Amino acid sequence: LNNRKQMREAAEQQLKASATYGPAIFHKNFLKSDGGTVSLPMVNFYTALSAACKVKGSFSQCLLSSLAGKPTGVDTPWNLILYSDECLPANALGRAAKKVWVVYAAFKEFGRQALSHTQHWLVLGIVRSSIVATLEGHMGQVMKVLLEHIFSNNVASPLVGVLLHGPGSELIRLHFQIGFFVQDGASQKVTFGLKGDSGSNYCLKCCDQIVFLLEAEEDEEKAVLKTICKKDMVLTTDEEALKSFDRLSAKKGVCTPQEFQQWEQCTGCTFSHEGILASPCLRNWLQPCSQYVHDYMHGMASNGCLNIGMFLVLEHLQSEGLPAWSAMQDMISMWHFPQALHKVGALSSLFTSAKVESYRKAGKLKVTASEVLCLYPILQHHVQMIENKGGKSAATQAFLNLCHMMDLLLATSIGGVNGLLLDTAAENVLASFKLAKWGNFCIKKFHWMLHYGDELEAHEMLLPCWTMERKHKDITLLATRVQNLKNFEEGLLVEVLSQQLHHISQWQREEASLEKKHLAPKKLVAWLHEYLGLRSNDIFSSKCIVLLGGGVTSVNDVVLLSSGTKWEAGQMLLNFAIGRETWSLL
Repeated sequence: LNNRKQMREAAEQQLKASATYGPAIFHKNFLKSDGGTVSLPMVNFYTALSAACKVKGSFSQCLLSSLAGKPTGVDTPWNLILYSDECLPANALGRAAKKVWVVYAAFKEFGRQALSHTQHWLVLGIVRSSIVATLEGHMGQVMKVLLEHIFSNNVASPLVGVLLHGPGSELIRLHFQIGFFVQDGASQKVTFGLKGDSGSNYCLKCCDQIVFLLEAEEDEEKAVLKTICKKDMVLTTDEEALKSFDRLSAKKGVCTPQEFQQWEQCTGCTFSHEGILASPCLRNWLQPCSQYVHDYMHGMASNGCLNIGMFLVLEHLQSEGLPAWSAMQDMISMWHFPQALHKVGALSSLFTSAKVESYRKAGKLKVTASEVLCLYPILQHHVQMIENKGGKSAATQAFLNLCHMMDLLLATSIGGVNGLLLDTAAENVLASFKLAKWGNFCIKKFHWMLHYGDELEAHEMLLPCWTMERKHKDITLLATRVQNLKNFEEGLLVEVLSQQLHHISQWQREEASLEKKHLAPKKLVAWLHEYLGLRSNDIFSSKCIVLLGGGVTSVNDVVLLSSGTKWEAGQMLLNFAIGRETWSLL
């Protein structure tokens, strides 16, 4: 049985068999802004969590190993991470009828490496953007319903501990709380009901962050920063943020609509009775300021600071008489990239004359976050070479400071970086941009840099959204094929949850291993025997090897090898495995 209808029936049967805490999908009536209601399907978090734990695979293995390192209890709860964003199935240039909001969840205690694997993120909800736009409070109401289902539930409670069963019938009692939210700026705005650019105070975590438009500028996205030093910031406490919302709530219906708009303007909130901050059930769980973590992927690489910084330094070098743009095109065409980045595309094509003109109109490099991640180290190296030959200036120093900030953010995943290092680097970036007369390019995402240090100290990790963006591909792959828009959400959720259980049934790699192993060719077997003295009937090989941290490296890649205190570079020649032991030859 392999047609689409039969696969759906199989998925439904699989979900029915997993209904430990009730049906895997429940329906909830949502209030619309016109006063009507609409019933939408949501994922039963406890059933999804229970089903994931029962499957013998990566999720249960990760959960059990994490519990061994940090057991949970009433006084030592785990931390739930929540993520929400929009993704667009089908043709991005066509009708956006299937554009959806998605919500994922995972536990912080899984650790930074495990959170880089998509199968460790559970899907909680999928709703079309066209429907979300009609809801009172927009995504704030969706997140409120999901959080009330998790933290105000008659069936299970994270306070007393949720009872789960492992694949070997292990009994697990899991206590947890809200750890933090990680989102881009637009998702944060609609989730927490913030006014964003149109509010007097655009930052949820600050009391005094004001931005201003330059003369003759009308685009609010280009509003620039006023405060560039950590010491000049006045941080908002959770209590102050909730009291501010309560004062706004008390004014609703009491003052005139014009006066209420002024209150919203001052507080920076768009009030809704269905918003996440208006829920009395969640008041004991929510800490809106300390639980919000900025996503440095969006802040630095997705129409972010590096897009602007790379454009500015190339324009500066061009103005100094160097053929900066054409030199980048020539240099990148000679660069040897790791095989794992081959899907990023031909980076040299990003610097054609037509592309450069579009960048000048936008005032930034209009490239994807993945392309930024590939480009910035090359340009960083190029600028360092120019400085070493006497071309140092305020502009080149500002750009290198920005690259250093990104280097530190990426290094948080392996340790050795603390909040003070990030704060110092952020202040250096902002001060050097001002010295280079680039201050009018410091959009609000530059302000995020001043918060990364505090967030790292508070939550012991900074979690970028690379993994969740990859997980979007699972949603879009299935949603593109769904043609029934009448029951779109429920039909899609059934397929997504079924696929989710399939993915987590795969074994978690505890050490480096071959990506797609197959029996080694006879020539390789003979070579290993002749030159390395290895003899076995159980020799496998693969072009790619998956490292402990989840990264993939391939034959012909240049890699760094650590041997104690010494680092060496080498080119990977072949990968092979004998039994369960994996080897690479450099």
